[in-house]
Amino acid sequence: MLLNAVSQRAGASLRRAAMLCLLSAAALAMASCERSGMTGSGTQRTGPSGQDVVRITGSSTMAPLIAELASVYEKENAGVRIDIETGGTSRGIADVRRGVADIGMVSRALSPGEADLDARTIARDGVALVVHASNPIASLSAEEVRSIFTGRVSDW
Repeated sequence: MLLNAVSQRAGASLRRAAMLCLLSAAALAMASCERSGMTGSGTQRTGPSGQDVVRITGSSTMAPLIAELASVYEKENAGVRIDIETGGTSRGIADVRRGVADIGMVSRALSPGEADLDARTIARDGVALVVHASNPIASLSAEEVRSIFTGRVSDW
């Protein structure tokens, strides 16, 4: 499964800077990012204490990784606060499009109808299939797994 961070292609420099900062953190580079503090609407997004605020919404699959990266980034950049909210991939995409979020967390590839967004893969998620030790089946092929999950096989 792909774990993507998305922003609007024509988005403000805040979105681009936030995206670059999180991607840098994901690569363990933690490079400094210059921030303009402007949202797509041209208004400054700041918190009560005057910090620049980056709002990230979307996939709960990505939230633990992004929360850890955000924590490290905030410690190294005292003037930045990163707010993270889950609600699913669709919410992340919708919030970015409406300008409610600077970055959307997306746990799938973008569809052709989402080509207006800029996606950056920051991780891949693994899936393991586990059976009880008493199950006589020692292994399953990819085709057998596909058959089980598509419902072609129901007794294995």
